[in-house]
Amino acid sequence: MNRTFWRGNIDFYCGLLLLSIAALAIWLVSELDFGTAREMGPAYFPLVVAGLLGAMSLFMVVRGIVRPEGEMAPIEIRPLFFILLSFLAFGLLIARGGLVLAILAQVGLAHFASPETRVVETILFALGLALFSSVVFVYLLGIPVSLLP
Repeated sequence: MNRTFWRGNIDFYCGLLLLSIAALAIWLVSELDFGTAREMGPAYFPLVVAGLLGAMSLFMVVRGIVRPEGEMAPIEIRPLFFILLSFLAFGLLIARGGLVLAILAQVGLAHFASPETRVVETILFALGLALFSSVVFVYLLGIPVSLLP
């Protein structure tokens, strides 16, 4: 077997990661009612999305086995740390600080994940995303979440 495969083909390992996420999602909603296409149950949409994710990830795994080129780059700690920290901040702030502050904090922390980002672009993106999310989720979809504390 080709040694490149065992040293780390990015398609193979990404496919395995996505396949495990799809399997976890299927397992988590397995006891919910599936329903029909006309009357969807709570498990319908998550199972369909997890099934599509699983199919695409199987394609990636097979592609990683068949095409062994594409070495994995070393894992960089800085982006991983700041992206995970931004998710944590969003989760902690959404109930206490509201949607707008949670989004602003998440985008602000994610800014530090890459040295290529610019402060002005980050601020404009954070404000635009907070406005868009407020309109879509609170006003159009009616999700009961506070906008500000």
